[in-house]
Amino acid sequence: MKNNLLIFFALAASTSFSSGQITYTWTGADTANDASWTNSANWDANGIPVDDRGGIGNADGLTTNDMDQIVFSGTTMPASAIPSYGGDFDPTNGGNVSSPTLVLNSGGAIEFAHVGRDTSFWTNRDQAGVNRTILIVGDGVGGGTEDVELTITGTERINRHGDGDHTLLVNSDGTLILNSNLTAWANSADRRGFIVIDGGRVIFNDEINGVNFSDNAIEFLSIGGTFTANFGTNNSSLFPDLASVDSALGLTFINNVANSLFETTDNLDGSFTVAVLPAPDPNFWTGTDSVNPNLWDQASTANFTTNLQSDALVVDTFTAATATSNRATFADEYFDSNTPIPVTQNNITIANGGVSTDSIDFINGSIAYTVDSSDENGIMATTSVSVNGGGSLTLRGNHAYSGNTTVASGSTLNVGDSTGD
Repeated sequence: MKNNLLIFFALAASTSFSSGQITYTWTGADTANDASWTNSANWDANGIPVDDRGGIGNADGLTTNDMDQIVFSGTTMPASAIPSYGGDFDPTNGGNVSSPTLVLNSGGAIEFAHVGRDTSFWTNRDQAGVNRTILIVGDGVGGGTEDVELTITGTERINRHGDGDHTLLVNSDGTLILNSNLTAWANSADRRGFIVIDGGRVIFNDEINGVNFSDNAIEFLSIGGTFTANFGTNNSSLFPDLASVDSALGLTFINNVANSLFETTDNLDGSFTVAVLPAPDPNFWTGTDSVNPNLWDQASTANFTTNLQSDALVVDTFTAATATSNRATFADEYFDSNTPIPVTQNNITIANGGVSTDSIDFINGSIAYTVDSSDENGIMATTSVSVNGGGSLTLRGNHAYSGNTTVASGSTLNVGDSTGD
């Protein structure tokens, strides 16, 4: 198993919900006698959801007038006579044949075959500009009989017809399994499709081909959510390897969870998983080494924390501190069992040979840091440096790093005798 970790911070999310003209509700009241879809005793007073394309048959699966909802409540699911799930536009035979919104609050599992034009989640074009959360898996109340699993076989598109957005929402007690080769994410740039994962699981048991994600995305709203799909094997595959998945983080995959990180995993079975995990606590500079409190080297001097902020203070080398997070933090303080300890050593010298990791963050506000280099290396390699705490950092000597330099508004970076802010 191969894992990659990248930290992202919250971005804006946009999800709209729709209320249907009719809400059909599965109660499962008679499942002990007959758990079939066609048993009216298992539905509320609105009855059994029917194909509204009267006289046309079920060639395009279960389609509904306008934007009706089918809600599954209780702790059971239909066990037989489950119709295909469809959607189409047929102006000569009544029009208005959208895919119904599915809301799965019941525990248990159910599977639909997806049929109809383009095997897509469909909104009739008379509904242009409507944003629909067309599928909701789980209600966020999980455990035991509350966990819900939805399998849909055959989906090729998430949005078809009706300019606007389609959203598939998977909550923490939900699992959405799509047995399909997703060949087109959405019909066009103004007919977008989103998968929104609020702690749940999404599994594609196939690869994703030829998808333009410029206007479409997979968004994570909470810790614990995962997205799994197969690596592609042809020229149009979007994700042929883990590197292509990593390159899509922040683009195809959007993290809307503050203080969290993406983890990508090669599952070594032809598939990959993208997950959102809590970001580790920062590893702070302390300047407390008993011999060299002002020295910053790669692996000899103990001037960085390795403990969680809530735990007892543990100080170790830069290499040890960045082994997991690949980042180090310079602040006004560090922590011992949640007690802040002020930093007193803020004039730092980097030893010969330099130092490197993925990211070095200066979040200081009240003290000013000065970092001198002893040779031509200093902060080096592909390290990125950010100054974003409202304080100042002065870099002196040579620093050979090639990563990004970010200075937030209100913070100051001095380079030698020059100043940038």
